[in-house]
Amino acid sequence: DPRASLLAKVCRHRFEGQGSLVPDGVGHTAGNVLLTALMHQHGPLGGLRVMGQLLAVPYHHCVLASTLEDVTLVAELMDSSIIRGETHIDRPIPGAPRAAISRVWLEPDTAAAPREVIEAIGRAQVILIPPGDLYTSIFASMLPHGIKGAIRASSATIVMCVNTMTKVGETDGCGVAHHVETIEGHLGRKVDVVVCNTATPDTDVLAAINIIGDVLSNGLIRIPDREPVHAHREPETAFNVRN
Repeated sequence: DPRASLLAKVCRHRFEGQGSLVPDGVGHTAGNVLLTALMHQHGPLGGLRVMGQLLAVPYHHCVLASTLEDVTLVAELMDSSIIRGETHIDRPIPGAPRAAISRVWLEPDTAAAPREVIEAIGRAQVILIPPGDLYTSIFASMLPHGIKGAIRASSATIVMCVNTMTKVGETDGCGVAHHVETIEGHLGRKVDVVVCNTATPDTDVLAAINIIGDVLSNGLIRIPDREPVHAHREPETAFNVRN
């Protein structure tokens, strides 16, 4: 749907400059503003459904919020300093060295997942952990009470698609093995299948990577206790846990 594709591009726009849409110098995305308006009009779950319709999410797919409560993501760094707010954690000050992230949590820490989320996890045959910012996206969505317990109790196959790049301020210098082991430690159970990049991108892609400061994840063949089982297509390779 060309209109949905256009809207998706608009949603990724991040406001700059000054004003209420740029608190503390870091702008909101247009998608967050639109979703907030829809949730005010239709309620939290209704707003998500309407957003899915606007973005042409297939009717048999369902998008759920990990929590419906108003929460703030908080990170503690290895030097014991504290950063509040997903955007501030996600976007370190350029050129300013920052300690690695030690842990993240939600405030208030009583935030819980909706019943629909727990039930969906319980019905799942496959749980996919997608690429994304390790602490501010993937971990954050698992923090509401009930989610990690539901995943641990699930009989579903857990598939992790590892990022092709590290993220400045979150996973500097970390390879594939670190991403997988960190997720497993956070969940409290093993990942069953790992999908990761094995190819070197084209020169123009590498140039773009250098601009944003991220680097390619590495350490592919050093993933402990795993063996390659199938390569669906380059540049992805799947790994299974060795029993």
